[in-house]
Amino acid sequence: MKLKQSILSAAMLMAAALPMQAQAATATGIMQVTANVTVPSASVNVAGPLNFGTVLQGQVGMTTTSFDVTVSNAVPYSIAFGAGLYGNTVFVVKDTTQTLPAYPGQTASAGYYLYSDNTKATAYSPDPANAPVITGLTGNGAAQTYPLYAEVKPLSPAQGGIWGPGTYTDTITITVTY
Repeated sequence: MKLKQSILSAAMLMAAALPMQAQAATATGIMQVTANVTVPSASVNVAGPLNFGTVLQGQVGMTTTSFDVTVSNAVPYSIAFGAGLYGNTVFVVKDTTQTLPAYPGQTASAGYYLYSDNTKATAYSPDPANAPVITGLTGNGAAQTYPLYAEVKPLSPAQGGIWGPGTYTDTITITVTY
């Protein structure tokens, strides 16, 4: 019996000497995740028509207007001018109601040019493909105003210009790419 007690005591001592296993426990929590995603936006607001008023035949006319561009904050953008209804490499205004006998088949037309300032240092070229002419811009979420200075003058008949009396019109598109 002493042997049994000795064995039992030895086994108990060995069990006490073995490392105890830690009891593992877990706790969980829930975190809400949200993201407000906005789509960049842009708008163009033209202050008024580009109106040359009355221009004497064969003379140069000047006028000015402006347009506002609003693009979302920190969004890069560029501005392009379409060639209008009649232009290609030059903006053209036409009086589609008149043809001049000296130039059969042609309607009366004149060229006009757009500039960034009144010194005409930077000309904006028309581009049928809407290639950007004002680049490297960044939106700030507020309207940014761009002045537009314009000059209308006769084109030679070789350029498609016949500057006769009449009312000349065109429509151009201002495109903002962002």
